[in-house]
Amino acid sequence: MISEMSTKMKPSNNYARWIFSVFTSGGICLALISTFIAQYKGVVAIFGVALLVSAIAVFSKYIASVYYYDIIVDYNGTPIFVVRQITGKRESTLCRIDIADIVCVKHESSKERRKHKTPAGYVKYNYSPTLAPKRTSRLTVEGKYEKAEIIIENELYAEHLARISQELKSI
Repeated sequence: MISEMSTKMKPSNNYARWIFSVFTSGGICLALISTFIAQYKGVVAIFGVALLVSAIAVFSKYIASVYYYDIIVDYNGTPIFVVRQITGKRESTLCRIDIADIVCVKHESSKERRKHKTPAGYVKYNYSPTLAPKRTSRLTVEGKYEKAEIIIENELYAEHLARISQELKSI
């Protein structure tokens, strides 16, 4: 019997907050500078806007969003791994896979993650709530409809998923 489980993920570092602050400050400074200079006003203003847009992207992906990793059992009794993202009052399901479709679970450092090449025919999804985490787990999934590599941040949760997957394959 597989029990349902949910984990709220929290960022493991503050890089996103630091980058957000730097990009926001830089964007505002460049916007102000562009009002005082005579030449290249437009170029400086465009760089300022680009920094502000980047700050908003970092904020919406890493600061304002809360990620949940869930193990649920659907109406057929099939264990499912679900990744949810909550931003404000909006909840989105980002991932929904059969746990039995997990082929491999590999833990990796940031250096190993950067060196890894996703095989042809596989799609890569990153569901880590942290910008540049030190340790992640890569789930290799081969389902009916697609082959994917899913990056999550909780190693213990990934080990639990691997155990459930092996248990389901032995049945």
